[in-house]
Amino acid sequence: MDEKASNEVNEKEIICVICPNSCRLRVSQDPKTKEINVEGNLCPRGKKYGISEYSNPVRMLITTMRVEKGKLPVIPVRSTEAIPKSLLIEAVKVVNDTHCLAPIKMGDILIDNILNTKISVIASRDIDVKN
Repeated sequence: MDEKASNEVNEKEIICVICPNSCRLRVSQDPKTKEINVEGNLCPRGKKYGISEYSNPVRMLITTMRVEKGKLPVIPVRSTEAIPKSLLIEAVKVVNDTHCLAPIKMGDILIDNILNTKISVIASRDIDVKN
């Protein structure tokens, strides 16, 4: 690798979603020191968000799951924590391939340790059994 390639900076523009300021962040990593630099943040939380979003972006999984014998055909579900963004599509596929059985109470764990992340998918509401 030549000197120029090893000194190139991988810069990303990110809009911070932590507060209403919606700062436009410029985030880059120094190729030598590996230090992540954040510019454009108006508060310390923006800097923390920029570093996190640059190095390991995560998202909450929020979708629906099919219900068997329930008053409704689907139930809203969510992850208990944000999961790596790179696993989000695969996690949705797992949820889509899973059925749960009524009755279900809000907070019930419907999938434990999705994709070996140690994160659960839980019910976001109650569903009673269909009469």
